[in-house]
Amino acid sequence: MFDTVGLAEPHLRTDEYPEAIVNARSLTLKLYDEGGIDLLLFCVRAGRFSAALQNNYRLFFKWLCEKVPIALVLAGLEGEKDMDDRRIRHKDTFDKYNVVIDDHPCITAANKLDGRHQELYQLSCQLVRYLVREHTHGRPAGG
Repeated sequence: MFDTVGLAEPHLRTDEYPEAIVNARSLTLKLYDEGGIDLLLFCVRAGRFSAALQNNYRLFFKWLCEKVPIALVLAGLEGEKDMDDRRIRHKDTFDKYNVVIDDHPCITAANKLDGRHQELYQLSCQLVRYLVREHTHGRPAGG
């Protein structure tokens, strides 16, 4: 598993964006040379579907990781009664913006918030592990 810089991060200055893209491209080319990429986890904070999110999706889908399964991981849902409700509510949005994904688990990464969300956090870990296993188990790298 490899991580790239978050392209929509507020701390990423405008002049750093091209370098972040070049670095992500270099990483994907290196990984393709070493056996391929099985799954792209595109992690975003749940909320409004922004132009930046749509542009970054297109960047990865069309330029960096064409033909690689993509899972859009919606994080920050610890305040939801049922995190999976977001999955249903986002389907029309994905269609509207022509975002094609293979899966989109709804999770929380809030592990250290005084234990209030520990159960949801554990469920979120299981969801992401299952997703990775489903897309990589028994398949040759890059296949």
